[in-house]
Amino acid sequence: MSKIRFFKRGILERILEFDEALSKLVIKDGQGNVIKDLEEEVQVQQGIPVYDLLLYKDPDTNETVLADESGDEIARSPMLDSAVLNALSSVLSEGDVLAVKGHHVLSGLLSLESGVKLVGLGNATIEPDTVDDYIKLENVQDIQIVGIRLYSPTFTKLIDTVDTDKILIHRCTLDGDVYGSGLVITDSVLKSTVVVGNSVVSNSRLVDSDINIDGNRGGESIVIGNHLETTHKPAGIVVANDANNCLIALNVIKGYDSGIRLMEGSYILVIGNIIADCSTYGIYIDNHVGNSYVQKNLLVNCPTPISNLSSTTVLGADTSNDNMVV
Repeated sequence: MSKIRFFKRGILERILEFDEALSKLVIKDGQGNVIKDLEEEVQVQQGIPVYDLLLYKDPDTNETVLADESGDEIARSPMLDSAVLNALSSVLSEGDVLAVKGHHVLSGLLSLESGVKLVGLGNATIEPDTVDDYIKLENVQDIQIVGIRLYSPTFTKLIDTVDTDKILIHRCTLDGDVYGSGLVITDSVLKSTVVVGNSVVSNSRLVDSDINIDGNRGGESIVIGNHLETTHKPAGIVVANDANNCLIALNVIKGYDSGIRLMEGSYILVIGNIIADCSTYGIYIDNHVGNSYVQKNLLVNCPTPISNLSSTTVLGADTSNDNMVV
C-alpha cells in the first residue's frame, strides 16, 4: 500500500504505511521512526494477548514447546519439565507476557518473575505431574494469571503465593481431586492478592479448603466473584494465621462442610456471598477472629447458617434481614 500522511492535532506529521521489513502495518513519525504497531493495537483491542513467550503443544509430537514472539523455538520436551522450565527461567524477564496454548503436564515448579502476565489462549491447561509440581510465586510482585485451567487429579495445591505483592488471579478454573488447597495465599504485612472471577470445582473428599488465606501475621487478600463447588470437602474458603484486611465478597460456594471458615485474623469483611448445601456450617467464625463484619450473605440449606464464637459483628444471622437464611 502507498503511504498515507496525516497530522495529529494539526502539528505532528504521521505516516501510515505497511513496513515491508517488519511485515506490519505501522504508524511512523515524520523522520520514519515507528511509533505504533497497528497489528498489536488491533490484537489488544480484540482481547488477543500480545505475548513475548509462548508455551504450546507440537501437534505432531505432542511435546511441550517454548517459543519466542517470532515463533522461534527455544526448548521442547515431552512435558513442561526441567528442560523447558530452565530455559523459561533464563529468558523470562520482568514485564513479559507468557502465553499458554494446549494441555501441559507440569513436572517441577513453574516460577514467574515480577511483572509477568501468564495468559491462557483457548482451552489452556496446566496439570501437575506429582505432589511437588505447582505454580510457585515467591517474593515477587505485579503478577497476573489469567484464563488458565489448573487441573489436578490427586495432588496438594495448584498455586502457592508466598511473600508476594499485587497478585491477580482472574478467570481461571481450578479443578480435579485436589488433596489440600487449590490456592494457598501466604502473604506478609501489607501485601495484596486478588482472586476474582475464577471457577473452583473440586471433587476431593479429603482435607483442607479450596482457597486458603494464610496471613502469616498480615496480608491483604481480596477473594471476589468466584464459583467454588465440591462434594464433601471441609471448606470453600479458610482465613487463618492472623490474615488481616481481607475482603470475601460476591462468591458462590456450594457443597462444602463449611462454606467459609474464619479461624484467625481481623478486619475481615464477608459480604454478599451465596453459600448453599453445606453439611455443617454456612459461615464458621472462631473465637480468634475480631474486628470483622459478616453481612448481606445468602445461606441456603446449611444446618447451622452462621456459628459465631468471636466478637465479630454479624448483621443478621437469624435475627435481622441483613444475612438471609433459607
